[in-house]
Amino acid sequence: MGLLKSDSLPANLNAAECYTKIYSWYKDKLRTLEVSESDTYMNDSRKFIENMKPPAKATDEDILEVFNHVVSNLLEWGYHEDDGEFKMAAYAHIGRDNLDSSLR
Repeated sequence: MGLLKSDSLPANLNAAECYTKIYSWYKDKLRTLEVSESDTYMNDSRKFIENMKPPAKATDEDILEVFNHVVSNLLEWGYHEDDGEFKMAAYAHIGRDNLDSSLR
């Protein structure tokens, strides 16, 4: 999966700011997310979102894990969704690019 050439990117946000945007969007979606008991993927996603650390307490490793889940795992369902400014994928890709390369 990838971003479209026409997708805007958050040019001036650091990794922590990108994480905050993702954290807020998924926490907001969690309130209205209807999941069937038999949908293992979405139930695992719900649990992951419930356990995401608040931005003030998240380590770089926590942040990278969330970015990776947006790109290709439990949070991928929101990849092309946006918060009115940018797609979750844009925040995840830019955030990953801005994290220290030793974490990747």
